Amino acid sequence: MRALVFLLSRRAVDLVAVSAAAALRDALGLGERLRALRRDDGYVLENLQGGEEAWRAACVARPSWFNPNTHQHAFFDAAPGAHEAARGEKPWPSPWIGRMLSTDRTELAKHGASGDLDSWLSLPPERDCYSVSLLAFDSEEPVQPLPRGHWPHPAGQVLAFQMWTLALAAENEPQALKLALEVSLARSRDRGLLIHPHRERWALAAPVAPVGEGSL
Repeated sequence: MRALVFLLSRRAVDLVAVSAAAALRDALGLGERLRALRRDDGYVLENLQGGEEAWRAACVARPSWFNPNTHQHAFFDAAPGAHEAARGEKPWPSPWIGRMLSTDRTELAKHGASGDLDSWLSLPPERDCYSVSLLAFDSEEPVQPLPRGHWPHPAGQVLAFQMWTLALAAENEPQALKLALEVSLARSRDRGLLIHPHRERWALAAPVAPVGEGSL
């Protein structure tokens, strides 16, 4: 069965991400090692039947998911298995998020929406800088039936998540990942900020990689 990922970002300045970045730099001591921080919301749809355009239209039509006045969106192909991984039944699929299928972002849509996750994140290229994208999702019941509404195939299921992407100055990928986890997983009042392990689980959305010239 097919899997799709519906990603959302905010059209205006994300004040939550701005405040979190300031706290990571100052209170948690990252300083200038944190080059950028962004927050995206997302939904993983699996056990799907029907065409991608029908699913795109159904997701975009849900006001509790998408508001065209405040959000931008993109659809991606994805490898199945995230739902099982979120339930702790198997490892997270890797590679997971594939090619971009559609988007309402003008600068991406003009290229025929043929980009990938790096295109969507649009991190400015920088030497010795690595991108770490962490998903956070509910630890108790991460996978839910589709909410009431008009769906192409109502037996599908959805995993809602928040994705934090940190662009970090580091010597290599393992160091960047270690640093990202240290500052992201909230273990005490002064250790970690973005993900709360007592009520959330986490996964890597993509392999840690240099922020390179391919970013827009």
